[in-house]
Amino acid sequence: MTCENPYTGVPVRSPVIPRLIPDGIFGEHTLEAVMLFQREFHPPVTGQVDHGTWDAVSALFQSVRPGLSPPLPCRLWPGNGFAVAPG
Repeated sequence: MTCENPYTGVPVRSPVIPRLIPDGIFGEHTLEAVMLFQREFHPPVTGQVDHGTWDAVSALFQSVRPGLSPPLPCRLWPGNGFAVAPG
């Protein structure tokens, strides 16, 4: 799990935290979300995801998780009727 994943549920609890699309990069948007989260929920504001920040994000995510909608089903490639066989 990247540090972006739990932040996707945090905006449900706080509209101040921007909604992130996880891309695996700790870029400008992730840094902004971390700093806003720290300002709202877990000071000091450092922009670094240390143990205290990670624990606070995790606890908040677990508290909002039951209210999140389940993921939508999707069809994976190559589709129905495809089977992988040896040889």
